[in-house]
Amino acid sequence: MDNMLVAVFETERQASAAARAMKELSTEGVVLVYALAVIVKGFKRIAIVNFARDQNSPDPALATATRSLIGLLGRSWQSAEEATAECTTDLMIELANVGVDGGFLDEVSRHLLPGTAAIVSEVDEERLTPIDTLLESQGGIGFRCVRREVMDAQIANEMDAMHRENQTNEGQLLHTRNQAKAKLEVKMKAK
Repeated sequence: MDNMLVAVFETERQASAAARAMKELSTEGVVLVYALAVIVKGFKRIAIVNFARDQNSPDPALATATRSLIGLLGRSWQSAEEATAECTTDLMIELANVGVDGGFLDEVSRHLLPGTAAIVSEVDEERLTPIDTLLESQGGIGFRCVRREVMDAQIANEMDAMHRENQTNEGQLLHTRNQAKAKLEVKMKAK
């Protein structure tokens, strides 16, 4: 199953050790790691310590999703769930592009505090136990979200385009009504 995985650690050293072990699990065929980054959360930004992409993966979009998730984690949101409920189009499109939901982003953001480190990864795993055991042995807390397909991003883009078109049509309709109203007023004044 294709998951976005974020594992939060107290130190960069723990995160780096766990990342090396995840790469070994991938080399052994226990899991498939499409892309993996070790990040450190600062007060104002996220530093990417290490980024690796599976060179055998035919789809570079997989690494793009990991980079995009890092970008989302680096931004300060009050609550992605609230923003999604309020239909913040930009955030909805970004979440769709990554393939995660706002609840996942909120949960990770609550644990990824300044001074902590994390592994941000896209993995395909049949069993959760190997990575869970690995993360626990290094003192990490893992968060997973089943990655929705890129189709969600296409749907979000189409919805955004339809929204813009509706706004344009409503503006034209309002303008047309005002023109008709103005013509009627001219006729009324002429009488």
